[in-house]
Amino acid sequence: MKISRRQFLQVVGVGTLCVGLMPRIAFASTNSLKNVRTGLQPGDKTRLVIETSGRPSYALSYKPNQLIVNLSNVAGNSSVKTNLASGTLINRITQIQDGSTLQIVATLTSKIDAIQKNQILILEPNGDNDYRLVIDFVAGTGKGIDNIQSATTTATQSTTTSTNKHIIVIDAGHG
Repeated sequence: MKISRRQFLQVVGVGTLCVGLMPRIAFASTNSLKNVRTGLQPGDKTRLVIETSGRPSYALSYKPNQLIVNLSNVAGNSSVKTNLASGTLINRITQIQDGSTLQIVATLTSKIDAIQKNQILILEPNGDNDYRLVIDFVAGTGKGIDNIQSATTTATQSTTTSTNKHIIVIDAGHG
């Protein structure tokens, strides 16, 4: 079987195109939600564990009696049944898919204070577990949450009123 120069170049061109697109296709795939559970830790700490197939990128926000965890590039999974332990500050957890961002909304039984970085862990896969985002918190007065909400509102307002300002956000924690 003889291959002409033209056929050879067509095959090489298509092959090069396919190889060039492979990384984009691989990166376009999203993590998926595997499990959500709560637990009670010593010192009356509530633990929220969110398990995903890949390393999660997250941001926390607060609303009255709600803790919202935004997971970037994660697909929700309606078949995941939330395991709520008794005695925790969480009485309900819902998933909201907003484009490529999955919101895990934990409805709280009482106010909590702003969660510090040392109360948040990302655990590597081991055994039967995938990546786990672990968040520990206790009941509080809501201290620090009002400042976070107003700072977010102020930053949003300043960017909409002045188009010459640039905001650079650095998302730490990507080892």
